[in-house]
Amino acid sequence: MIVVAIVGILAAIAIPTYQGFVVKSEIGRAFWEASAYKIPVEERLQNGQNAFPNPADSLGYVQSALTATPNTFVFNADGTGSIVVTLDGDVHPALRGTRLTVGRLADGTWNCAVRVGSDDVTAQQLPTACSLDSEG
Repeated sequence: MIVVAIVGILAAIAIPTYQGFVVKSEIGRAFWEASAYKIPVEERLQNGQNAFPNPADSLGYVQSALTATPNTFVFNADGTGSIVVTLDGDVHPALRGTRLTVGRLADGTWNCAVRVGSDDVTAQQLPTACSLDSEG
């Protein structure tokens, strides 16, 4: 009986911790998959191309299992713009509806903002380069 109680206590601690690591790893994966397109985007922007109507052809885009909705690549003539990933595919329920935006500023620097789909996601679970986006 004592062994069952100990296993129960350990499970009560371990399962939420594991779920937190799953959330963190899936957000990290989405960030790095989106970030992989920064170099092809930069190359095209340097050549004057700022529209990507078919990212599969122009950027080599491959849709992730984390997304049911394809990523969007929207850039302006001045080079500002963003790669937007909506986590609505095969993701942890706490992440469903989360939107990750990897944005490019006019000076050529990139940033990352995450609008979470649930209050269960915290800033500590985001990649270091990302911040929580609280605006609607």
